[in-house]
Amino acid sequence: MIYPVMLAGGTGSRLWPLSRQLNPKQFLKLTDPKWSMLQSTVARLNGLPMQPPLIICMWNSSMFMSRAGSYLEELGKHRPDILAACEAAIENVSQDFDFTRVDEVRFAECANESVDYAVMEKTDAAAVVALDAGWSDIGSWSALWEVSPKDSHGNSTSSDVMTRNTNNTLVRAESRLLATLGVDDIVRYEDTYGRT
Repeated sequence: MIYPVMLAGGTGSRLWPLSRQLNPKQFLKLTDPKWSMLQSTVARLNGLPMQPPLIICMWNSSMFMSRAGSYLEELGKHRPDILAACEAAIENVSQDFDFTRVDEVRFAECANESVDYAVMEKTDAAAVVALDAGWSDIGSWSALWEVSPKDSHGNSTSSDVMTRNTNNTLVRAESRLLATLGVDDIVRYEDTYGRT
């Protein structure tokens, strides 16, 4: 049986000010007006023969597939300090509704290093396989424009927006009318505080 791991971390800083530390991109409705990116990920699992997820992990834009035991073995070889910190952090987990919360103090002692650097660049037990899954981590404004629906002029708009003589532009309004006139290839974003 497969245990899904939902990868959801990082601040999405390249999408600032839309994505911020206290409101990161995985909780934003970027590609669907009803669901956040994380909710859309969970919805794609509906109907598949999987066990309920045990944990919501931090994410990395690379995609890896491994048995948990194999990954932990490689982590122990290459970064035993990270493995030890993670093991210590899960010794005293607590349940908070649907969330499993690790020991925050112990987890903070863990080195801040990505899976890529900690294991994948050092292991000899990995293979690279080409995959065209039509997936994007939507890590930048240009990536958001690429996956968004566009009008006949290549403009992607959301909410209360007017465009005139505008081409290949991403325009998002959160709280008021936002207009463009005679611009090409830009991003224009207005947040709920009226900042653009």
